[in-house]
Amino acid sequence: MEAEGDDTCSVCFVPWWYDDDKIIVCDVCNLFVHQKCYGVLEIPEGDWKCFRCSKGKSVHEMKCTLCPNLGGALKPTVEGEHVHSACVFWLPELEPREGEMDPIEGCNTVSKARRKLMCKVCSKRGACLQCTSPRCAWAVHPLCAKDDPNVHISWNVTPEGFVKKTVLCPEHNKTKDKMTLKQTKQQTRRQTKLPTAKGQTTTEQTTKQQTTKEQTTKEQTTKEQTTK
Repeated sequence: MEAEGDDTCSVCFVPWWYDDDKIIVCDVCNLFVHQKCYGVLEIPEGDWKCFRCSKGKSVHEMKCTLCPNLGGALKPTVEGEHVHSACVFWLPELEPREGEMDPIEGCNTVSKARRKLMCKVCSKRGACLQCTSPRCAWAVHPLCAKDDPNVHISWNVTPEGFVKKTVLCPEHNKTKDKMTLKQTKQQTRRQTKLPTAKGQTTTEQTTKQQTTKEQTTKEQTTKEQTTK
């Protein structure tokens, strides 16, 4: 099922939810997350608070160690810091654990080069993703990509069971849309007007054949009646 409005998960950026993996909402900051994306094994009765709100901290008192974005779905790390679950989900060096996630491990494996990248959306440094189009170094923080309608960010599971993540900068996102539209038009044209050797379309040829067949049948019937 799909969450209402723009209430997408703040971790995987997907609005869909299932009976065993529902989207839950923090009663304090209105944060939306999937149970499995945030490590909530069972939906608690009554109010539910995200980690930051459960500690009574403001967005300025608890910040992500990897990116400058305030708020969001934060988790504690083994180093005693905090990190966005979205950063853990999207950055290639990290991999979210299933079930209970606290504390998050592996943040120190994110390279210094990635941490120094300049986000093209917020113009601040921090661990960024880069456009997956070949030879494009355009960089963006995961949460900045989520909030920018000109940026494409998505993921899917391949037939082999691997998670494939895609990020496209505004320029390559436009190219993708144009290619999709062009392919759709070409496919529609091929389906409705397939050219024949004589330059006629399949539809025209079929109509002509049917007309010729009907005329031949009529002539044969008239000849038989005259003979009789």
